[in-house]
Amino acid sequence: MKKTAIAMIICMLVSCGKKKDDIKTTIVSYVGQVTINGKAVSSIGETIKYGDIIETGDKSYCEMILNEKNILRLNETSTLVFNISEKESSLDLTKGWLAGVTKKIFSKERTYLIKTPTAVAAIRGTSFCTKVEAPDSTYFCVCNGKIELKKSGGETGDMVESPHHSARRFKKEGDKTISIDKNPGLLYHNDEGIEAMAKEINVTVDWTTVD
Repeated sequence: MKKTAIAMIICMLVSCGKKKDDIKTTIVSYVGQVTINGKAVSSIGETIKYGDIIETGDKSYCEMILNEKNILRLNETSTLVFNISEKESSLDLTKGWLAGVTKKIFSKERTYLIKTPTAVAAIRGTSFCTKVEAPDSTYFCVCNGKIELKKSGGETGDMVESPHHSARRFKKEGDKTISIDKNPGLLYHNDEGIEAMAKEINVTVDWTTVD
């Protein structure tokens, strides 16, 4: 009886440990002050796991690769909560700047979310750039591909499709409603930056067609 009880406890512990299946994610480059859960990154190859909080200081950045064909770059003075696993896929950008080139599905959900204070993006495989300009304002650019963009807290959004940069700005107004500027222009990034990230995962961005 005692052996059976012990076996059941061990089984429960193992099951709990496997509740979140981490996606292989490593830091491939960084400059300046970068921390994971408050601990300074000290070498290339450090692993990022579900629930980790990545922060960058002034004049700092880090790049992460997920499952070989997906790359993310977090620029200076940014905070990102990494909620990526086989069963849940979201990146919570609470402040700062994030861009990515994603070419390979890395979770069972097939899409992943980028959440900011005023906008939510549902992404599959595409190139993007987003910046939390202020607690009440988010800039989001569909650089090459299709992304569903919606207001934070909204039930439905618009599918934004572009071969070469189509941006939106989501701004919370004084009455707490969120307005959408459909033509804020090309800000905070350029073709060269997106292409440089793509090169690191051995892919090429074709600006003449929607990914």
